[in-house]
Amino acid sequence: MLCLVLPAAAQITITADDFSNWYGVNVVQIQDTTNLTGLSAGNPGADQTWNLSAIGKDVQDTMRFINPAGVGCFSSFPGATYAVVYPNFDGYQYISITSSSLAVLGMCGVFMPPDITIAPYTPPFTKLTFPATFNTSLSGTTKQTMVFGLTPPPPDSGKIVSTISYSSLVDGWGNVTTPVGTYNALRVKTTQTKVDSMFYMLAGNWMYAGLPPTTTVTTTYEWWVKNHFPVASLEMNGSGQIKSATYSVVSTVGIDEQSTDAVQSAVYPNPAAHSFTVVNNSVDVRKFALIDILGNTIINENINAPTMQFSTSKFSKGMYLYLFQNAKGESVSSGKLVIE
Repeated sequence: MLCLVLPAAAQITITADDFSNWYGVNVVQIQDTTNLTGLSAGNPGADQTWNLSAIGKDVQDTMRFINPAGVGCFSSFPGATYAVVYPNFDGYQYISITSSSLAVLGMCGVFMPPDITIAPYTPPFTKLTFPATFNTSLSGTTKQTMVFGLTPPPPDSGKIVSTISYSSLVDGWGNVTTPVGTYNALRVKTTQTKVDSMFYMLAGNWMYAGLPPTTTVTTTYEWWVKNHFPVASLEMNGSGQIKSATYSVVSTVGIDEQSTDAVQSAVYPNPAAHSFTVVNNSVDVRKFALIDILGNTIINENINAPTMQFSTSKFSKGMYLYLFQNAKGESVSSGKLVIE
């Protein structure tokens, strides 16, 4: 039986100052998509207790916040405060933080090789308005267009136009418990309706693909705390069933030393200039591999110690994919490493 001793909760207020110094910060996200029956979003209201300690560990990813200036397609997102690097995605997401809001401006990267796609939200997709506190609400509509080449033509290109209507409410405050700790949090409930339409380009003209638009309705509960992006979230489908659950750990070096039970494998520092360290605390992980953007395996080593260090002196600058693998060579977790 899990016994929780909870600190006294007090209503918090989140402002832009809580996200003022995030350059170099890693957010390790652990997602559960299979063991969801024991989870619940709980109740709205004041002084609530939400127990999400049963979130499992199906997938682990790390997103990194960096200075956006000169990175990727920054010229298309000049108002960005941060560029966010995600594993297994050759590109960036751009976020704007002002005194009044936190918004996603869009993304840029290789969605369908080899083309680079720039996909802004028009207008920006607002996630929070400041100051955020109990009963703060927002709503809006945004559109995102993604254009990609098709091989072989015809048609020459494809285009997906997504229209997103959303509304958010800070519907509760209190203590939320995840597998790595208990936090004083605001709960934000967001309902989103997304309509996707497909178009093809033939002879220089965009034509409707003839497929009916697809509509997806989701409800997301996020628990926001001060100086942190959401520490936990639950995503539900239109029928109210939980589709996925996520909790996160923040670190400036790629691994939270107080949370090695949750963050079992990591690479730091990232970006790396002269060397990097591989940390492993998982009994399932037996091998580490590093692969360049051409698909060449640069490192393929058995893991025989809790930490291993590698020099980058013979590596070209750029982005690499790293893999933590089990004894069969199957990927347990992965991410991207930038070598400067």
